[in-house]
Amino acid sequence: MAPLSVPPTDCARWRYGAADEPAAGVLPAEYDRNDYKRTSLRASDPALVDSPHNQCGQMGIATDLAWGVTKGRPDVVVAVLDSGIKWRDRQSMQDLADKAYINLAEATPPCGTAHGGDCNGDGRFDIRDFGPIADRNGNGIADPEDLILDPKYNDGIDADHNGYVDDISGWDFLYGDNDPLDTVNYGHGTGEAEDSNAAENGTGNVGTCPKCSFLPVRVGDSFVADGQRFAAGVLFALDSH
Repeated sequence: MAPLSVPPTDCARWRYGAADEPAAGVLPAEYDRNDYKRTSLRASDPALVDSPHNQCGQMGIATDLAWGVTKGRPDVVVAVLDSGIKWRDRQSMQDLADKAYINLAEATPPCGTAHGGDCNGDGRFDIRDFGPIADRNGNGIADPEDLILDPKYNDGIDADHNGYVDDISGWDFLYGDNDPLDTVNYGHGTGEAEDSNAAENGTGNVGTCPKCSFLPVRVGDSFVADGQRFAAGVLFALDSH
């Protein structure tokens, strides 16, 4: 078999150009196109622009162009295995509250399980389908921890028979309970959830997949996580959706 011949990268004909630009209005209002982590723009440094080894100067992963194709779907669930979520931080919840995955078997909204729990008919099942609920964590916003703290849902019954009692929205493998709350306010898990799923709502951050959902799985409270705990979190995430 002849060896595979791969043509060299031609920076003068780099694949992203005017023809690839998304339509007007596609880019979220809170998106900074100069954000080096996500943009398709190329650096101005000639040493980079002319260097195939440096992706011809492309600074980011071209999320801005990907959004021209799709911004995700709510049935796509991103597992965030990290330090937990700052449920009680109002600013974070403005971007994340309605993106957090809720286990329909453990927390059933007023309309029941019809249409996958989508009581308000907006095409996704999330905290908004529960209507007005008590603000049990005091952040001023309805969020999944309000369900976790509510005895109506946190009833001690493993409704879905998966071995995790009342896994309403994720799990805490650090303390072995059903509230993946970031108890030390470390914030890394919340930041990762924002990077992947923050809502396109004109304020704060916007995630790479703003129409997707995220599953919070707490596996530690710092950068260092126990390997077995992390592995258990992976299996839980795989089995949760």
